[in-house]
Amino acid sequence: MATSDVLGVISRATTDMQPVFGTIAKSAALLCRARFCHVFRFDGELIYFADSYGLTPEAAEIIRREYPMRPSRATISSRAILSGTVEQIPDVDADPEYQHERIARAAGYASLVAAPMLKNGLPIGAIVVG
Repeated sequence: MATSDVLGVISRATTDMQPVFGTIAKSAALLCRARFCHVFRFDGELIYFADSYGLTPEAAEIIRREYPMRPSRATISSRAILSGTVEQIPDVDADPEYQHERIARAAGYASLVAAPMLKNGLPIGAIVVG
């Protein structure tokens, strides 16, 4: 069901990809039984917050203000983009490299998993659930 929802939105999208990002976020959150999901785009230089599901408007606004940003070890989305693999932070408070504690508190999460979105083996974004 989640795959068919995403494929349906993609097939209807012409140039506006925003509905696709929203559908990906909702489908991933529901599939993983996660509290929330964020979707990020990567243009090869900067990471952009694309959409989310399950956040309060206030928490989403805090995240929006942090982007765009260059990839680094400071965020889970960046780690997945840099490594090209699934990344996990079991406890954001215990991870010395994680630097988005303010977002973690606003969104109410303690652990994260991120999967890169790849095209021809190159990262084009990341999907983060918590």
